[in-house]
Amino acid sequence: MTAEFWDKRAKKYDDEIRKHGAVYVQSIESAKLLLSIADVALDLGCGSGEYSLDIAPVVRHVHGIDTSTNMIALATAKASDIRAVVRRVHELLPTGGLFISETPCLGERGSLFRLLVSLAQKVKIAPPILSLTVAELRAEIAGAGFAITESEPWDRKNAVHRIVARKR
Repeated sequence: MTAEFWDKRAKKYDDEIRKHGAVYVQSIESAKLLLSIADVALDLGCGSGEYSLDIAPVVRHVHGIDTSTNMIALATAKASDIRAVVRRVHELLPTGGLFISETPCLGERGSLFRLLVSLAQKVKIAPPILSLTVAELRAEIAGAGFAITESEPWDRKNAVHRIVARKR
């Protein structure tokens, strides 16, 4: 009964939880002070993964557990978010370290290709995939505190873009 209840409400819950109030921010900041990069965290009742993703940069690994498969699906999709990944890379690199990315920028592909990928995801034959443009990828990397030193098409046919960036 509990799983069914939350499965039906997962999307609405996720939309609401993203509106981080002061109490939520305070909770995250307090938790981060208690955690270290050596820790493995367990987020029991992780819902759509918001808390897990917010503490992920300060721990070695986060395990999210929930009875609702729809909540876990939302959390899994969020975990693949480029912003969290790029910020984590930034935290792990020493100042001056290089981040080299060869990333498919599917937002640069045609609308037919993006439609096919979307359909493949809906029928579960493709995993969640971000459809970033080159400009969006560059903005995410720069926004995480990297200085982009090179940016060039790597494989034009497959819209793969190469970026070399140095941690400031």
